[in-house]
Amino acid sequence: MKSFHLFMVFMAFGLIVQTASAQVLLGVRGGIYRSNIQATEGLNDFSPDFKALDNYTFGAVVEVPIFSNLYFQPELNYTVKGFGLTANSEFNLFNTPLSVGAQANSRFRYLDVPLLAKAKFGGDAVQLYLLAGPAFGYALNGTLETRIKAIVDIKVSDTNINLENIDYERFEISGVLGAGLNIDLNLFQLFADVRYQHGFTQLYDIPQIEDSVKNKGIALSAGIMIPIGK
Repeated sequence: MKSFHLFMVFMAFGLIVQTASAQVLLGVRGGIYRSNIQATEGLNDFSPDFKALDNYTFGAVVEVPIFSNLYFQPELNYTVKGFGLTANSEFNLFNTPLSVGAQANSRFRYLDVPLLAKAKFGGDAVQLYLLAGPAFGYALNGTLETRIKAIVDIKVSDTNINLENIDYERFEISGVLGAGLNIDLNLFQLFADVRYQHGFTQLYDIPQIEDSVKNKGIALSAGIMIPIGK
């Protein structure tokens, strides 16, 4: 056990030395986050019309070299998550069938901290990369937007959600998997990637069906990074 502890100390020291002497990149990213909830069997029986919402995400990125083509990429992102719920009814007006739908869009604004491992493949100028790792989030606030869709789309209300009153779990743990393309232009680097994020935290209990809600989403984002040291 003592030998193992010494090995871990030397590994940590080597990582610190490697990081201090390597080129660290700092950048920003932003894009579209298509969010929804994890639809379990109970939720589908309750309502099959949970819809994905197109939201947004943006934040800061740091890329730290670890070994040859392996990097540590911590981030601080502002991400809007949530889901839509629709209910429809049909009736005849002047012998013309019409459909009236009510839609409620729930949006929750998060600070997310992904801690990602990043592996690059390819040449010096153009590289493909893979991302994987955990993410830790905190829900700042939430809103509920209701709309009626008939002949025209009418916004009915936009209400703040009190997260404490509904016992919403603000802290979230999730997992991230992604792939992207990196282009090195010497003075800076451009990148674009697609990511899937799956929540593991039970956010809110639905009493009627004794089931839970968890976040999930797909992000399409791009950004720029510049070297800040060597």
